[in-house]
Amino acid sequence: KDRAVLLLVDQRINMFFGTRNRLKSVTAAQLGALAAWRALDSGDRVGALVFDDRDLLELRPERSEKNVMGILHGLLDKNHALRADSDVSPAPQMLNHALEKALRLAPHDVLVVIISDFFGVDRETERLVTRIAAHNDILGLLVHDPMRLQPPAALLRVGDSSRQAEIDLRDDRLRERLVANYRDEQQRIAQFLRR
Repeated sequence: KDRAVLLLVDQRINMFFGTRNRLKSVTAAQLGALAAWRALDSGDRVGALVFDDRDLLELRPERSEKNVMGILHGLLDKNHALRADSDVSPAPQMLNHALEKALRLAPHDVLVVIISDFFGVDRETERLVTRIAAHNDILGLLVHDPMRLQPPAALLRVGDSSRQAEIDLRDDRLRERLVANYRDEQQRIAQFLRR
């Protein structure tokens, strides 16, 4: 049957991180592009909510190559706007803002695909996802960087546009704590999506 697919693609500043091959934001954009073409190839209508820390691009589901190209251009624009020297402040609430819009665009029988690192998940996120899932299917794709699970034993310099710091990861206990912390975070996100 005819089905709509709605992609929520995260392009916030927290996605501008990567240690191997590509940034999380690039991986999210690639997944969004693949999902859009796949939906169109299956004869489904496809739309997207592409969001960053400041605003959200809304493309309503349509069955057309023109709409898919609009999604791709939106992904490209948001992705290219990410910069290491950006003055933007992280906005975890933008995930909830995108979910509020999705609730309006997905009344029933829509496949909602969330492509994100799920930074900012809170009780409101769970409430919104529960409301969306009442009449739709949700697929959550967790984008992460492999270094979170295998940090190098090295002295790293990290920073953003306003500050820099050195982190000494040569301490085995510190690396183990970082990995355990991230595994807990992943487990919380997985439990959240299962609920």
